[in-house]
Amino acid sequence: MTEQVLAILPTSTAENDLKTGISNYEKRAANFQVATEEDYKQATIFARELKTMAARVTEFWKPKKDAAHKAHKEICTGEKSMITPIQNAIATIKSKIGEFTQEQERQRQIEEAAAIKIMLEERDRMLEVAVKADTAGNTQTANYALAQAQAAETTSKTFIIEATTPKVAGISQSRDWEIEEITPAEVPIDWGGAVIRPVDEKAVMRLIRASKGQIEIPGIKFKEVVKTAIRKVD
Repeated sequence: MTEQVLAILPTSTAENDLKTGISNYEKRAANFQVATEEDYKQATIFARELKTMAARVTEFWKPKKDAAHKAHKEICTGEKSMITPIQNAIATIKSKIGEFTQEQERQRQIEEAAAIKIMLEERDRMLEVAVKADTAGNTQTANYALAQAQAAETTSKTFIIEATTPKVAGISQSRDWEIEEITPAEVPIDWGGAVIRPVDEKAVMRLIRASKGQIEIPGIKFKEVVKTAIRKVD
């Protein structure tokens, strides 16, 4: 169980005197009747008294507020001086983790494309075998080769090499995109039903994300990135 420590400021005599002096102001104001000119005069006198007392209250607390503000500023400055290097380190590590993941994905795509290429080459080879066998009157071989070609074609359309990025507690990643460069003069006024010029980067990012990075907008250069989120693990 976390122990909570509350800072309690001691009540001074001056503070008690001030509290005593204003304790009945709300009740007096609630009971005040303004029905005659004399009542009106007394009400204005009371109103000025209230304004004077409000100024006294503000003046009384000002030194303490100033001291608290100074202390808070010093605490925040000290915290920032310690937390900033950690935040910079986190940003660096997240960037390196993202770069690793992107490289893993790049390699996965290369391997996947290579495997599919081999399958399609096998499909073409078996189609040639089927044609030659059919021409030679070898129906059985032609049918077998054709079936093999069709199987290679079907497999190539669904073949996937699974990503191998390690699963680590407290780490999650998502696919996103970042705008690299904008050439305003080349950007159209509207694109896909969205007005994007003058260049509205938020609108552009919505279009990019909606298309999962497949959109092409004149004057806009963007890249895919991996964003890493890190949470504290108890």
